[in-house]
Amino acid sequence: MLASTKSLMLCSLLVPLIFSTATDCSAKAKAKKRVSRSETADVGYVPSTGGPIAGRSIPKWVQYDRGGMYYYQKREYEKARQYWLAALKIAEGVVPAERAKGLSKLTEQHCCGLLQHLMMLVTDSQLNPDDSERQAQNMGGGDPMRRQYDVLALQVKKIRRDASWLDRVENFANRAIGKEAYCMRNLHNTRNQMNIKIENTNYTMSRMEQQLKLSQSSIDYRGVNKNPTNGIGPNGGQLPNGEYIPPGVNPVNPNNPNDPANNNN
Repeated sequence: MLASTKSLMLCSLLVPLIFSTATDCSAKAKAKKRVSRSETADVGYVPSTGGPIAGRSIPKWVQYDRGGMYYYQKREYEKARQYWLAALKIAEGVVPAERAKGLSKLTEQHCCGLLQHLMMLVTDSQLNPDDSERQAQNMGGGDPMRRQYDVLALQVKKIRRDASWLDRVENFANRAIGKEAYCMRNLHNTRNQMNIKIENTNYTMSRMEQQLKLSQSSIDYRGVNKNPTNGIGPNGGQLPNGEYIPPGVNPVNPNNPNDPANNNN
């Protein structure tokens, strides 16, 4: 009888201990699961699965932005481009509206990150390669100087396309975070560098036109003989504007119906 009583008392002591241990383990498992979910939501994508996932607290455009960087680091540049374009399209619709109610510092930081990535579509050679040399080779011509002239013309055309893309990015940034945001400085510096390159290239090409004795500029509608350097004449000595026109095509001045070039069509 005494032995049975001792066994019963031992069981009564062990049962609460076992239940308490099981409850503690269950609570720890749930806490660990919550932390894991929180970390996943903060990252916005799971590297092991190779793509973005839907986060609970991260805006969708931020998820796409981070996904773009993920694919860029994997050297899948076209995927990175598509994710960043998708991020911009979504952000264009939601961030300016949020700014009207009061933009948070976190959203501004996210916008600056997206802005930096969107600029990479212009400044990064992997995302925006320069194939002017290859295109110039396909245009023919055995004169090395003329080929270099064509290369420069193609480069100016590319810069103008890039500048047009920056126009859209800057327009978004102005509406989303404002012109005075700290990260806008990089965009303005990039645009200034592009403008300087265009000016320098235009000047070089105008000198090459004289050396090559070209009768028609390949970068705008003016014939070389209509481009005096003394500040007089129909164009006042302006340098070429950098708009590329294929060799052999006699361009037309759309702003002057009386331009002799209009009679060559």
